[in-house]
Order: sequence, then structure tokens, then C-alpha cells
Amino acid sequence: MARRQSCCGLVQVLTALLVALVVVSLVVLRSGQGYLKSFDYASYTYASMDLPVMIINGDASSNVKSSSTPKASINIIGYAISITKCQPEDKTHRIDQAAIMLYSVHRNSIRNPASGSKYDYRAYAFVHPEAANCTSMLEQIGYEVQVLDSPVLKSEIKGTLKDYVHEASCCQEKEFLKLYSYTLVAHEVVVHLDLDCLVLQPLDDLYDSMIEGPTSPARERLALQWVKNVSDLPTNIEAFFTRDYNMVNPGVRKPHQIGVQGGFVVVKPDLDVFELYKATIIEGNYTRGPGWGGNLAYGGYYGAAQFQGLCAYFFGHIRPRKSAELNRCYYNFMADSPRETDKENPRCRTMEDECEDCRKVPFEKIKTIHFTLCAKPWWCLAEEEPDRLGGPDASPLCLAAHREWFKTRFLLEQAWSGQDEEYSTTQVFYEHLKMNISEMVTMGNCRKGPGGNWNYLPMRFPNKKIELL
Repeated sequence: MARRQSCCGLVQVLTALLVALVVVSLVVLRSGQGYLKSFDYASYTYASMDLPVMIINGDASSNVKSSSTPKASINIIGYAISITKCQPEDKTHRIDQAAIMLYSVHRNSIRNPASGSKYDYRAYAFVHPEAANCTSMLEQIGYEVQVLDSPVLKSEIKGTLKDYVHEASCCQEKEFLKLYSYTLVAHEVVVHLDLDCLVLQPLDDLYDSMIEGPTSPARERLALQWVKNVSDLPTNIEAFFTRDYNMVNPGVRKPHQIGVQGGFVVVKPDLDVFELYKATIIEGNYTRGPGWGGNLAYGGYYGAAQFQGLCAYFFGHIRPRKSAELNRCYYNFMADSPRETDKENPRCRTMEDECEDCRKVPFEKIKTIHFTLCAKPWWCLAEEEPDRLGGPDASPLCLAAHREWFKTRFLLEQAWSGQDEEYSTTQVFYEHLKMNISEMVTMGNCRKGPGGNWNYLPMRFPNKKIELL
């Protein structure tokens, strides 16, 4: 009898605990639903929007991924480019750029032991359907091609952004292709680069800082724009970026409102963050002049309605204190002037009292280059008018950058030649031109025409895909 009473008592206790657990669960679930319904950012609300489910304390969680998400590969970095058009007249240059940029990544990865990097890479190309005629060549030179429409179409945008997104810069809403970098969840880190970029040194310090977290010694070595003490960095760095301060006159915008330079962005892939970007675009809270967020004033510059302004708004307001701005003199180097050029007492474009002049930094300290103010290498100005490369103050560094681009091209063709005996490099193919490439910045890849103008010689590609060693 005692044993039966004991069992009955145990059953009663377990039943009571189960009932309590159910009650608590219902309360938590109901309170959580109520919180989501009232979710808002500052003075405006997303309450009517279909936001990702993982909202915790007003923050879309980047730590929770679907059970179907493949495990990220720590030592393989994703590198991505976006192709929005590929017309016959510019197809040659685009493929050349894609090949040379990717080989610069290769040279600064673990596949080149001399680089000292511990990271491998995998390359992706987000190709708009209008540029699909580029896909076969991109695959041949080493990219995994994804033919994709814009993450959000103009017709899906509800707010006033739809009135401006088509005219903001070159590529309309196709510029948002870059956001697909967040979907490459097989990688811990993804770098999106424009085609006219070149990697000069391994970026391991960026990757270590993001993957290893606040205890990583790599954080002490970062060249940052505003952070003076690495302890002020986010614990979990979701993105690294630079800004384009030349797009806004000093004082017109605060630094955090100025556009992100779209040529170089490093992110942690996360499907929830990708969906949050899409929700932000669909809401379309953008007006001409002020920009994103109305009075928040993330706008007033070229590309503000597209990727540049969206990322500034996202990093500064939607997900603040989760990213870090890099020093543009060393990452995404463009040789820009640090001060106003048309004033008697020119101010720093960053509104600092003193500002670093990117045109004076040692070339060997530059990590990546973006050929904007330095002009495009395939314009052949390095042979024709070298003093025009970025202006007199910037021309020495710009000339060195052009030389590095053509050197990378030369080494890539040499690598192809070493693995395919049927392949002839551009220099061998055009040897009848009798050019002394050792004395040329362009290493024989530009030639002087009858009219005196220098013309770019397109790359010669192997007839088959070659896996670079």
C-alpha cells in the first residue's frame, strides 16, 4: 500500500510540473508575439511588414540558422562579384577584370605559400539575367555562376524608393545583387569586390577578427577609421566596409550618414540579415535629398538610393554597432584627397581636425586597390599620360597600382601557359610588335596605334578551364 501511495504521489508531482510548464510556455509565446507586433526602429515601425521570425530584443539574430543550412567552412573565404550587364562592346574588358581580380585573390591565399595566408577561397559571380551571355567565360576562369534577378524588384517596393532607385547610379535595382553575399552561408566570411579591384595582401586579419571574436590578436593590427581602442569594436563583427567621403562636401552630412563605398564589403553571411535587407528595401523609406529614413538623412550623394546609401543606413541605423569602418587609405584604396580642393582653408572631408592623406601612404602597406580616381588600367594612361593618374599628388601611387594590375595579368597568363602547353601568352602572341615589356608599366599589354593613341590588348584565354595550383 505504501508503495502504491508513493507512485501516486510521484505521478501527481509530475503532472503538476507539466501543467506549470505548459502555462509558462503559453505566457512566453504570447508575450513574444506581442513584442514582435510592436517591433519598431526609432520613430517608424516595421509592424506591418513580414519580417524574419528571429527577432530578439529588437535585433534580428545572426547566431541562429536553419537546420538545413550547411556548416560554414572556416578556412575557405567566399569571394563574390556582381555582373549587371555584359554587352559585346564591354564583355572583353569585364572578363579580363574578373580574371585578373580573381588571380590577385589567388596570389594572396593559402594556394600561394609565399603569401603566408592560412585561408583558401571560392569564387562566385552573381549574374543578372541580362548579362547571362558572360556566364560560360566566368565559369571557365574559375567562378561559380549564379544567374539571379535583383533580390527586390522595383515593382515590389512599397515606399517612395521606387521613384528613385532606377536613376540613382549605373545599375538601377540590379545594384542590390551584391546583397546575395549574405546568402553564401557555406562560408564564415564573404568578400564582395567590384571588378576594378585588386587584392595586394592577404586579408587574414579581417577574417580572424570576425571568426575568432574579441580575443583575436588580429584586431590589434586592423587599420580602422574611427575606432581608437579595439575594445570598442563589436564583439561580433558582422561587416567591414569603407566610406566614400568624396561624395559629400564636409559638414553636409555626419560621417555615419555618408555612403558606404560599394567596391569592397566584407560580411558574415546570414539568411536572416539578408531578409532584413530585403524588408528594408521593400518598405522603401527613402526620399530625394534627405535619403533613407527621412530625417535620419542617409543620402544626398551618388548611389544613395541603392547599395551605397542602403548599407550606410543598415550599418548605422537598422543594425548599429555590429560593423566596423576600415581606413580607406589601406583597404579599398582610391588615392582620394583628404581635404576640400577649392577652399582657402580646406577642411578634412571626414570633419576631423587632422586627416591622413591616402596619396602619401607607403604602397607596400596598401591591402586592396579600387581603380576609380587612379583611372582604369585598360585605358592605358600609364603609358600615354601617367601624370593624369589621379593627379600630380596621387600619380606615383596610381602608377604603382597600374603596374601591379598588369603584373598580375602577366603572372596569370604565365600560370596558364605553365599548365596548358597549347596556350600562348599575350606577349608571345604579339611578339612581332617588338615591345620592350621590361620598360613598360603595362608589360606589353598596351600598344601604340598609328594615330599615337595607346590601345589595350585583350587577354588571350585558354580553350579549356584550368584549375590554378
